[in-house]
Amino acid sequence: RMGCQAALISLPRPGGPGYPKTDRQSVVIIGGELWETAVRGGPPRRVDFSNIPVFDVASGGWRSDEVVPPMPTARTAVAICVGLGHAWQPQGAKAMGWLPQGA
Repeated sequence: RMGCQAALISLPRPGGPGYPKTDRQSVVIIGGELWETAVRGGPPRRVDFSNIPVFDVASGGWRSDEVVPPMPTARTAVAICVGLGHAWQPQGAKAMGWLPQGA
């Protein structure tokens, strides 16, 4: 996974009460790309990612639940901001409903 950004934020623990209780240190990875090997003599193909993998620091493993929803559009390179325990891609924040009404 190349071209991605990562942020350390607190998320709800798996199987826990959920938001707003965020007591689990987690690394979220946003954006990125992978180059697939050429098939039948064709050129390699770039695949952009929309999923957001989450690494649970306490357990030392990747979370299988979808605690952070995927981005509506796959992106290679992104800029992210972290504030009050949230991480978002600035352009997509409003489209994903992560900003308050009227923002």
